[in-house]
Amino acid sequence: MGRPAKMWRLTSQADDFFPNGYAKLTLSLMSTMADIFGKEGLNQLLETRNHALIESYLEKMEENPSLPEKLQRLAEIRTEEGYMAEIRPEEDAYLLIEKHCPICAVSAVCEGFCSKEKELFQAVLGNQVQIKRIDHILDGKTRCTYQIKEKQR
Repeated sequence: MGRPAKMWRLTSQADDFFPNGYAKLTLSLMSTMADIFGKEGLNQLLETRNHALIESYLEKMEENPSLPEKLQRLAEIRTEEGYMAEIRPEEDAYLLIEKHCPICAVSAVCEGFCSKEKELFQAVLGNQVQIKRIDHILDGKTRCTYQIKEKQR
């Protein structure tokens, strides 16, 4: 007899405190896909993923927003995905700063992920802006930073 036993369970919020093999699994799968399908097959996979991301981002954007509103929404979407993104206005441009890269391990072995980001941002923000990466985590920087300027008409 005595007191009833207490039962404790961890929620999914505790997952980050325990080791997982997601990065190793992803790296292994990417390597296997490259072996099986070649570089062209891997590029096709990245292209398909990028198109899906573009559609998803565009669905989350408001209709006819201003550039600052688009950028703010883009930073929110990226933060939801783990990039810890923020927008910082400059004199004649904006900076999209990503202070964390949740896909860094995969990007280090498959640079296609990083090259597709600029395409993604361009598709979401439109052709009236010029986008340039000025900091890159894979180059030893502490963050990825994109400078975004409206094109002169």
